[in-house]
Amino acid sequence: MASVARVMASVARRGVMGWTATAQTLPALCRRSYSSVGGVDHQHTRTARVDELTSHSRPGVPTPSNDLQAELAAFSARIGVQFVNDTTLLEAITFHSRNRQFNNLRLAVLGQSTLQQWATEYCFVHYPRLPKAALVDLQTHAISDSTAAKAAARVGLQHVLQTKPKTLAETDRCQADGLRAMVGAVLLDQGSVAARQFCRTVLQEELASLDVGQFVRLAHPKLLLSHLLKAQQRPAPEMRVLDESGRLTHLPTFRVGVFAGDTMLGEGTSYSIKKAEAAAAQDALLSQFGDELASSPLPSDLDDYRPEDQINLRATPSEE
Repeated sequence: MASVARVMASVARRGVMGWTATAQTLPALCRRSYSSVGGVDHQHTRTARVDELTSHSRPGVPTPSNDLQAELAAFSARIGVQFVNDTTLLEAITFHSRNRQFNNLRLAVLGQSTLQQWATEYCFVHYPRLPKAALVDLQTHAISDSTAAKAAARVGLQHVLQTKPKTLAETDRCQADGLRAMVGAVLLDQGSVAARQFCRTVLQEELASLDVGQFVRLAHPKLLLSHLLKAQQRPAPEMRVLDESGRLTHLPTFRVGVFAGDTMLGEGTSYSIKKAEAAAAQDALLSQFGDELASSPLPSDLDDYRPEDQINLRATPSEE
């Protein structure tokens, strides 16, 4: 505060010219004085805190054994990521139950956000006709504990997780959180492009094997199919019994196909013809809604990404 007082005294002596000369100095002095109120330099404290968080000698960082270092090297080779900062990798595999000061809780939060963004874009692009409710359910399943745990087990993440007791690493929740923390670690160490590629590496196979039909819930499949075919200017749907058995028994079975002209769109089986027709319509709708573009890249993966209104695919007239 003494520095500010000296500046104000100088202004009083020099008048307006003195104020003009010192106007730019005063705010900096005020900030410097404010940061030192109470004898504490808050700016220095914040800087020291950042240095502590990013330092390789953070408190509580364990020294990995030779066996663990070998396992981490093998794991890095499996996932195709060579970490620049080994401490970040060690943090990603260390759970709170093992080390209360140095663990992967924060990395798991960061990784979950990255996983969610990638999975949402993947589902949106690869299932372009999926209804909103089914798309939300599919995206939720894609980042669930069960899906993440299967993906983690596929790359052997459970073998390097540091938990207490060790058997905790075999649970789905632990493996899922470990995968999320690993995504966060790759993001911090390698950047967003590498993090997205890691998501694709560990999750794409799991998502590609999903039965999308389990996420589609249609209350009126026959009505919706009729409207869909009409919008596409195709023949109206026609139900045909393809096979049946036990019509006059207590356990009849009917297999019904739904056709648009001569093309069969789907089929369904049930103990009643009406339910079999509904199942056939549902099957036909899934073939419409569940179209996959497995070979198409995600928009954010394209180096030359541009908005649709900036892309011109019209032929350029040749000069005569």
